[in-house]
Amino acid sequence: MVLAGLITLNVLAVAGMLLLARGLIGRRINDHPICAGCGFDLVGVFDPSAAQRPPCPECGRPLNLSVAIRHGARVRRPAWIVAGAVLLAATLGPQLAVVGVSIAGGNFRAAFPTWALILELSAGGFADRNAALLQLDARLKAGTLDRAEVDRIVAVALEAVADERTVWNPAWGAFVVAARGGKMVSDADYGRFLRLAASPRIEARKVVVAGGSLAVRFGVRPDRAAAGQCGYLEWSGATVHVGDVEVSGRSAHSGTMAIALGSNAESAWALTLPSDLEARTWPSTLKVRLRVTESPGGPALAEWELVSPQVIEVRPAGSRTVEVIAPAEHQETFERLLVGNPRAVRVERTAGSRSIPAHVSVVLDGSNLPVDAAFEVVLRSRGDPARRWSIGHVQFRAGQQMHYSVGVDIEGFDEKVVDVLLEASGTSAERTVDLVRYWGGTVVVPAAPVVEGP
Repeated sequence: MVLAGLITLNVLAVAGMLLLARGLIGRRINDHPICAGCGFDLVGVFDPSAAQRPPCPECGRPLNLSVAIRHGARVRRPAWIVAGAVLLAATLGPQLAVVGVSIAGGNFRAAFPTWALILELSAGGFADRNAALLQLDARLKAGTLDRAEVDRIVAVALEAVADERTVWNPAWGAFVVAARGGKMVSDADYGRFLRLAASPRIEARKVVVAGGSLAVRFGVRPDRAAAGQCGYLEWSGATVHVGDVEVSGRSAHSGTMAIALGSNAESAWALTLPSDLEARTWPSTLKVRLRVTESPGGPALAEWELVSPQVIEVRPAGSRTVEVIAPAEHQETFERLLVGNPRAVRVERTAGSRSIPAHVSVVLDGSNLPVDAAFEVVLRSRGDPARRWSIGHVQFRAGQQMHYSVGVDIEGFDEKVVDVLLEASGTSAERTVDLVRYWGGTVVVPAAPVVEGP
């Protein structure tokens, strides 16, 4: 893109020279014979049919040769001269500066005018856009960009964040955030940036069972915002209709919740399908009300309703929607990753009181598992194996970096060491949006110490 930019500058420079030349030559205003030496109008003096022509009365130049006479007086064009001179100055100046800086081993983009950097920002390759953005960011911090220039840069950034094909660089978002901090970005533009950066999505499990659970997940894209915190997405009133039936569920998501943009945050919950729902494919609709703010609970910069149409297949009660992978497969790998790694499983206990039971949680590192897995997490007493406590359900995707923490309040829990059982659970798999296969084995982490939490 740098080479393309220099070629563009050269083309503009040639155009400037042509304008300047045409302006200096001027336009012809008549067809009088004119002395080519001094420009004197020879009307009444010059006789083209005469055998011997007198010299020019102004400069004395002989007029016998045809090249001594030009036809038509010309008037220079001041506008063309000015336009050509300005274009030459605007194009040759940066090129000379680039050559000088390059010879000195410096950053040649520092010599580019802002308009050229913005052109490179919108039309260059990935590396050139990033280099131009760094230079523009430096000028923003130095206070040398005016509001019109910032508006043009923000417009390019908004086009980039809206285009899913564009490789997003968080530095784009950092520029918009910094310009916003300098009060150079309007509420409307910043609200549009936050809305596009969030790219919110809501989705439900595609194959379910009548009377069973319908898993729903809401989240944002973490990779199209700024490198740091830039705002919040607040959401409320999530509803799911399967056909004309509104599916009920727990009310924890009836309030307003906020997700910090730039984080990999998402929320999942399970709704209960009616047991008499007909087994068939249903057109379904998921809706959620959204607003973006600069701070939790702050004024809304943009508000809208996200509507996500989806097709959900409902199977008869008692059917299974997940496939079990034979336990013998991958048993050794699961034990190596979860039992052989001392940091993979951690049990914590937060002391209660007379009126408040202890809170027991299990933190799991299920990264890079060979296949998808869904477990019910159970603690087993070492002294009395009949005593068991179900802590919760976890799900892991194959080959991904995933960490989980689940916990419950347990009355009278005073164990110092426990066995942690990770038991394959089809119910747990069906509570996810996208698990269709899960490993069917059990992993036992023996003698895990119970660590006192804060």
